[in-house]
Formats: sequence, structure tokens, C-alpha cells
Amino acid sequence: MAKKFIYRFDSILRLREYNTQLARESLNFAVKIKNDKLDLIEDHNNTINNNSKIGEVRLTAFELQTTHHNINFIREEIKKIGDEIKELDEIIGVRRSKLTEAMKDEKIMEKLKEKKLNDYLYELNKEETAVFDEIAGRRAQYGEQN
Repeated sequence: MAKKFIYRFDSILRLREYNTQLARESLNFAVKIKNDKLDLIEDHNNTINNNSKIGEVRLTAFELQTTHHNINFIREEIKKIGDEIKELDEIIGVRRSKLTEAMKDEKIMEKLKEKKLNDYLYELNKEETAVFDEIAGRRAQYGEQN
């Protein structure tokens, strides 16, 4: 009966796969946050454009001053969000490199497993060939005796 293939580093391979999955999720989370910030900047720019069109309507001095302060506040928020996006870009770069490393480690373990499986199949084939050769030899020997 043939031996079952057992890869002794299977737990390490599963750990590497898990690390790759965590790195991928971490990167996706950072990218999602960045996209949310970009959407927020777009919304703020739309708000500024809508407030700029108010200049066509007659406003009191107080309303005009409030609108002006609101626009300035939104522009400062856009600058803050822009700085946050720059930080997120750095974080994304680091997480992308971690994901690349995790994927390399996983790929190495997968290739090692594949190599071990091929070695196992080669040895199994070699053993089966030896058994079949022995059976053929005995049959030939038995046939000569009769």
C-alpha cells in the first residue's frame, strides 16, 4: 500500500497564507480610507463651487461673511485631508511592500511543497516500478519452470 504524502511544513505554509491574507486586508483597508478621503475632498470642492454660485444672489453682509468663512474653513479642511492622504500614501507603500514580502514567503513555501510532492511521486513511481519488475521476473521464472 502506498504511503500518503505528508508535507511537514504544511503548518508554516498555512501561516504564510494567513500572513498574506492579513497583509492584503491591511492594504485594502488603507486604500479604502484613502478613497473615502478623496471622496470627501470632492464633496468639499462641490460645496465650495455651490457656495461660489451664491454670489449671484443678493446677500446681506452677515450672510456673505458667513459664506466666506465657511468657504475658508472648507479649504483648510481640504488641506488637512490632503496631508492625511500624503500620510496614507506612505502607509500604503509600506503595506504594499509587506504584502509583497508575505507573497514571496508564501510562494517559496508553495514551491518547496511542490518540489517535495514531485520528489515523493518520483520515489513512489520508482518503488512501484521495482515491485512490478519483481512480479514480472517471478512470472517469467514461474513460466520457465512449467
